[in-house]
Amino acid sequence: MSVLAGGVAGGLLAVTPGIVRASDGQGTNRTGAPCKVAVVFDVTGKFDKSFAESAWRGVRKAREHPGLVVRELEAENPALRLQSVRVAAEGADMVITVGSEFASAVGQVAAEFPQVRFTAIEAVVSGPNVQDVHFREQEGAFLAGAAAALMSRTQILGFIGGLDLPSIERFQGGFRAGAQFVNPAVSMLTVMAGTDTETAFRDPYAGYTAAQGVMDQGADVVFAAAGATGLGAYQAVADRQRYSIGVDTDQSDLFPGSMLTAVVKHVDAVVEQAALTCNTAQWMAGRIDLGLSDWSISLAAGPESRRLLPAEVRSRLEQIQQEIISGARVVPAL
Repeated sequence: MSVLAGGVAGGLLAVTPGIVRASDGQGTNRTGAPCKVAVVFDVTGKFDKSFAESAWRGVRKAREHPGLVVRELEAENPALRLQSVRVAAEGADMVITVGSEFASAVGQVAAEFPQVRFTAIEAVVSGPNVQDVHFREQEGAFLAGAAAALMSRTQILGFIGGLDLPSIERFQGGFRAGAQFVNPAVSMLTVMAGTDTETAFRDPYAGYTAAQGVMDQGADVVFAAAGATGLGAYQAVADRQRYSIGVDTDQSDLFPGSMLTAVVKHVDAVVEQAALTCNTAQWMAGRIDLGLSDWSISLAAGPESRRLLPAEVRSRLEQIQQEIISGARVVPAL
């Protein structure tokens, strides 16, 4: 895999451990009937141009596979998370939840429906019929931090998080570590734009204001890990003609000329692969952690990134990435 040299999602189906392995039984349950999969989205909805939208693309890909029947639900507010997961489980062979806030609901409903398999993306939850999938965000963020430090003129970076959650902390810690690895003189300004899960990741105005604040203090490269809230941050950066780094998906088409790259989490591939295991022998309960070595995390590889990042910067990022993949460099979670 080469940094900023092309997409990697196509390779995930073969290499992501614990999600799916080659099998003639993919896409059907043990009786040979179509496998019924329900995917539950959180209050942010599906179209945030970030994490949830990547999962939605995975739903669309899963529907292309013969033998899979895939439906989706949304928890319209936090109080409906439990009800949404329970409704999803009724008549399903597998339930896939998208987001960390489903942990409690999955734990309760999985116990009520022991015959249903649950794949909880980013929710810390366990059970004999529960698989919880997490990303080593810090690995991709380390590369993003290195890129930011190499591109910064002020030696001041900004980080905008949606909410103080474990995954956001991993983004923040990795970004800082990567920046200071290539330039120990770099400093970082951090703002958490939200205070509750209902609005923290869908408030572009809060993101805009947060980005303005760190830029007023000298930040010239801003990394936002905040869902749709981050869209406001990226717009503020573009308005000030500085650089941003996106998250979860490549958003450079929305902010040409200002978005250097993005830390892409291939949630779409995880959703598709989980659905393919459905009721087959390839599915495994337990925790799964995915990162650069699984091709589940990468830097955006679009033409804007290749245009904005000089060749010597891309070469340095390639070197760092290979060190992480080989295990020569371990990026701590926090």
